[in-house]
Amino acid sequence: MAPGGNVRIWFSTLYSDNIQNIEIAKAQLKGHYDETADERYKTKNLENWGKYYTYWQNHGIPYNVWKENEKEYNLHFDFEKPNNKKIGFRYISADGTVYQAPAEHCHQKLPVEIEICWSNKLKESYCSKITMPKNFQKFVEQKKLKEVKISLEIEKDEEHGILYLTSNNEKIKILRFKSKKPTAEEKKEIDYGYSPEIEYFIP
Repeated sequence: MAPGGNVRIWFSTLYSDNIQNIEIAKAQLKGHYDETADERYKTKNLENWGKYYTYWQNHGIPYNVWKENEKEYNLHFDFEKPNNKKIGFRYISADGTVYQAPAEHCHQKLPVEIEICWSNKLKESYCSKITMPKNFQKFVEQKKLKEVKISLEIEKDEEHGILYLTSNNEKIKILRFKSKKPTAEEKKEIDYGYSPEIEYFIP
């Protein structure tokens, strides 16, 4: 079940050593407004929503992705080669699918939020979540790409990073962000905070 009263039913099957999810039914239920809900859930702000408010500001609640199957793309994450560093990352798609350390080349849904970690020359870690631009999927669709290649460039200060979309011999800036050293609690929970500074180049 998902927000907006959407219900989807799948069963999973193992085929040629791969798990395949096959959809067998979907529906949308009628709902009603719960007047008794706590005001904290109704009022969307940093105090009530905490760290999730940053994500909501950019992407809201994407009801439509649960009505239809979210599209998958040929993705290429080119993070390590340009930087000569081991880059750890995971991402989530709009419908909440989590991709943990995806392969460099894969056929998956587009990221709406990426968590990236790397170490500087002093072996100090920098880890942050970054939300992708609101219209990233629309921008990709307009380009009509056979492959969506996303690359990372870590700047000389080893604290800032730039994400690029490489297509048809173009290198298009997606966003520039500042990463940060994780707190002891973030390291323990393996759940890092959002970038304290981010600049978007795609609307």
